[in-house]
Amino acid sequence: MGLLVDEEAFARELGAEIERDLRPENSSVIGRRVLPLRLEAVNKFIDDALSLGPIDVWPFQNTSSFELNAGAPAVAPTHPDFHRHYRDVGAFPGTEGLLSTKEILTRLYKAVGAPLTPIL
Repeated sequence: MGLLVDEEAFARELGAEIERDLRPENSSVIGRRVLPLRLEAVNKFIDDALSLGPIDVWPFQNTSSFELNAGAPAVAPTHPDFHRHYRDVGAFPGTEGLLSTKEILTRLYKAVGAPLTPIL
């Protein structure tokens, strides 16, 4: 998808707003969740095995959206201090009380599923 803006002043303002929204303190990052009792390896193994099929039936997600803590420097999700710099805000931040995770996923699957149906 693209957008062609012919007016220079508007294009400059729009670009500045997009750049602002993309700064680490205004964006979410997808990263690995910290799972209790060192279950990361078991969960990853089961999730990887089940991801080979067309349906996601495993209820525990390995990843989540994270927001940068105030005053913390941005680091990559693979950085050892990632979880000290970011806080887990859930799979779909900003949708609390609007739709359940199941409803959101159902809508996403419906949106992208129809074109993939012949392939599946």
